[in-house]
Amino acid sequence: MTEQTTYPMVHGSPRRDCALKVPVKGLSKVIWAAPLNMERADFFPKVLIWEGNLVACALSAFCVYNKDGKELFRRDKHPGSPVAIATDLAYHENRGTYLEAVDLHNKLVLERGSFAVAPNGEFNVTLFWPRENDYIGCSFSPYYEEVVPSVIVRRGSYTERLGIWGENFKGPSQLWPLAVPEIGLLLVSVYNTVICMNIEGPEEVGRFQVSLQKMNDWSSDPKGGLCILGECSDNKVLVGMSSAGKELWRLNIKGDDQWVSWQPPIQAGDGRVYVLTDHRVLAIQNGALLWQYESKDGEVHGGSSVPDGSVLVASGQVLLHLGTDGKVLERVAIGEEVLSAPVVDLEGSVYVMTKSQIIKIGN
Repeated sequence: MTEQTTYPMVHGSPRRDCALKVPVKGLSKVIWAAPLNMERADFFPKVLIWEGNLVACALSAFCVYNKDGKELFRRDKHPGSPVAIATDLAYHENRGTYLEAVDLHNKLVLERGSFAVAPNGEFNVTLFWPRENDYIGCSFSPYYEEVVPSVIVRRGSYTERLGIWGENFKGPSQLWPLAVPEIGLLLVSVYNTVICMNIEGPEEVGRFQVSLQKMNDWSSDPKGGLCILGECSDNKVLVGMSSAGKELWRLNIKGDDQWVSWQPPIQAGDGRVYVLTDHRVLAIQNGALLWQYESKDGEVHGGSSVPDGSVLVASGQVLLHLGTDGKVLERVAIGEEVLSAPVVDLEGSVYVMTKSQIIKIGN
C-alpha cells in the first residue's frame, strides 16, 4: 500500500480511531459533487481513500471515483459487509459471501476466495482487516430464539478454506471488535467481558469486565489505551481503560442527547479524545472534559481528527473544522445533509457523502 492510500478501512484503522494521517489544506468551497450510483447510499455511508481515488461505500455496493469525480466502476457486495484496502486492492465480501479483491482497473485479482469468518450470508462481519498474506476478521451469528448467539474470530488465509486459526465465543456482543497492531492485540466483547487475544495466534492473553450497563462503541490508541462509550441508569458515560482492563478514568456526560450511532471515540493523539452526541462535540484530555461545542447546524453524523489535534465534524448540511480550543476554524455549507465522516487525501482535500452524492471540499 502506498502513502496515497490515506484512509484504507472504515474508521481509518482496525483500532477504530477515526484519525486522519494527513493535514487539511483549507476548506473554503465545494469543488465538485458526483452522483452516487447505489441504492441505500444513506445506510451508514463511508468514504475510503485508495491510491488517491475515492471509494464510496453503502449498504450493498461500493463505487470508485477518481479525484476529479469521475466514476471509475461500481461493484456489488454482501449487504452490510465492509470494504477495506490493502496491497493496492479493494477487498470485499461478494453477494455469494465469497471474498473478492479488485484492482483499480476493476480486474478481479482474488475471485471466490474462502471467507472463513462469514461461512454464509446470515453472519454479519464486524471486523475485516486484510493484510499482505492473511486477514483478521470477526463476525457474529444471527440471533434466533432457539440459538445462543456467538462471536466468531478468525485469522484467515486467502488460499486456505479453513483459515489459519479461529475461535468462537458464546454470547451476545455489545462492541464491535478492534485490533491494536502496535501491541499485537485483538479485542472482542461477549456480554460485558472483553476478551484479549494474540493477533498472530489463537492464544487468549486476558479478560476483563467493563462496569457499564450498556456499551455503545469504543476505540484504542496505538498503545492500547481504550475509550468506551456507554450508558448507566440512562446517563451517558465515557470510560478510559488500559488494554489490561484497568479503569483509568470515568466521566458522566449530562444531557438528553444520544451518542452518535456507529461513531467510535475519535483518537486525536497525546491523550486527546473527541466524542460525538447527536448535537455536541466534546473534547476530553486524559479523562478531563476540556470543552464542548453545541452544534446549531443540525444533527451530528460523524467526525475525524486531523494530525494537529483539531477535528472535522459533519453536522446537518455543514462541514465544520473545530480547533483544539473548540473554536470554529472553517465552516462549509454542503447543500445536503452530510451523512459520512470526513476523510482527507494526500493533497489535503476533504470528501464526504450525502444520500445522493459524494462531495469534494477544498480551496
